[in-house]
Amino acid sequence: MFYSVLSFIADTIIWIISTTGHIGVGILMAIDSCNIPIPSEITMPFSGFLAHSGVLSFWWVIIAGTIGSIIGSLASYYLAGWIMQYRVGHSWLRKIFSDHGVEVAERWFSKYGNMSVF
Repeated sequence: MFYSVLSFIADTIIWIISTTGHIGVGILMAIDSCNIPIPSEITMPFSGFLAHSGVLSFWWVIIAGTIGSIIGSLASYYLAGWIMQYRVGHSWLRKIFSDHGVEVAERWFSKYGNMSVF
């Protein structure tokens, strides 16, 4: 079961990169950086293989992967900020992100600062 799921994900990633090229690399890396489990461990090595084979440009693979990762990380960051800002007025967000959980996270970040993000 696990093998078939992993095989399906790998085949899908390979198909996306094969059909869309550098744009697909950027999109997959953006999705991966948004905390959606698209494994970059499959995306980037296959892209590197295609770059080595001459199908894709090495530098464009690096640029697309980097830009995609930045876009995905920024989207995740701003989504988290929106959730924390608007959770007070929405009961369903308060159920997911309790006051106690938020207080624990704030104490953690206050205590350890930037190193806690690293």
